[in-house]
Amino acid sequence: MSEDLKNKSKLLRKEDVVDMATSVATNLPVSAKQVYDLHARISDLVRVGVPDVPVAASVSLALATNPEAADEIYVGDETFVFVEAAKDPVVATEVVIGLNAEATQASLKTAIDTVLDGIVTVGTWSANAVTITADVKGVIGNSIEVDSALTAEADGFGTKTHLEGGVDGTVAVASTIMVDKTNHKLWVAEDTCTTAVSNWKYVELS
Repeated sequence: MSEDLKNKSKLLRKEDVVDMATSVATNLPVSAKQVYDLHARISDLVRVGVPDVPVAASVSLALATNPEAADEIYVGDETFVFVEAAKDPVVATEVVIGLNAEATQASLKTAIDTVLDGIVTVGTWSANAVTITADVKGVIGNSIEVDSALTAEADGFGTKTHLEGGVDGTVAVASTIMVDKTNHKLWVAEDTCTTAVSNWKYVELS
């Protein structure tokens, strides 16, 4: 190596180093680059494995004791405050305390479902507990924060600070194929699959 080339090599900066695959692809003749791109495309359309099914994040809320005035429940960016009587005009995030816990539970469900429509949905109360589920499936729901400031310390979200359990589905364009060698199934994306929506179907292989 000449002294001049050695000196230049010492001046090579980190930002001058590019991905090898990108470098090869962009420097190949057009026809060869088309083959390279086609290979990458086929590799994405025909895969090995099992597609992940999107799962919505959720959390459990307990409310066995009727709250007191000024107690609070936090979901997402909203604070729901328990009050003794409704204001005029009505404040959507204020929950009127009912004659008993069951009545207040119903009012809280209505308030959360209304204010956070499209973000979370409150399920059906059972044994003084309810599940709050993200409306959009995937890990994005795990970022929804929850908290409570209730007089009855046993109520609320326990140790949970966020919805949890959200799983992203396998992303694919329509007609993508996945071969499940273990369970002998052939999966096909009937339509576009996103992290939140799955359109995967399968057939058993003999």
